[in-house]
Amino acid sequence: MMAVQSLTDLAISLVEQEVRCMLRCRKQGIDTPVVYMVDKERARIYMEFVLGLTVKDHLFRYDLSSAAGA
Repeated sequence: MMAVQSLTDLAISLVEQEVRCMLRCRKQGIDTPVVYMVDKERARIYMEFVLGLTVKDHLFRYDLSSAAGA
């Protein structure tokens, strides 16, 4: 039987996975924020601030504009 990870271990794993995904995207030519530092003890990523819409905001705008045309 597999042991359940603590919340801290899970948070660290998620942070590491997010950074790996960002690096893979960057290698494929997708613009991503620059990662300055990863603090595993606090499960935080310190990265470049990018001015503009978030993906969530962009999708929300798209959804509203497509619903208005329907």
